[in-house]
Amino acid sequence: MEFEEFATTLKSKGANVFVFDDTNYPEKPDAVFPNNWVSFHSDGTVILYPMFAHNRRNERRKDIIDSLKKDFQVTNLLDLSTYEKENRFLEGTGSIVLDRQNKLLTLAYLHEQTKNFSIRFATTCIISLFAFTHTTKVEKKFTTPML
Repeated sequence: MEFEEFATTLKSKGANVFVFDDTNYPEKPDAVFPNNWVSFHSDGTVILYPMFAHNRRNERRKDIIDSLKKDFQVTNLLDLSTYEKENRFLEGTGSIVLDRQNKLLTLAYLHEQTKNFSIRFATTCIISLFAFTHTTKVEKKFTTPML
């Protein structure tokens, strides 16, 4: 119900919303977030991204791209998912921010494979790259703020 309300709100604000039913198999717990496996660009380019998590790779669906071709002109399909075999990952807007107006790609390097691959991606898409190293310290202790 929350999803339907959100889609309705977006439509009421003038956004085009396309909803695709998920398939039962294979299980895809995060299929509601397609921004990690695909991005759409004003020049008609569609980019499929290499995903780190194996279960997330199942989210890529050719039938969705084919359906969107009915409403949008797709001039180029850039399928980067083949880089998963080389352990190179770049999970769409789950790991990058594309500033389309200024042609700038911003991301945090999580591992060396991401660094090397992001340079190649930026060169292919003819955009500038702004990147930084990201480190996270995970502590096992959790606290709840008191009101």
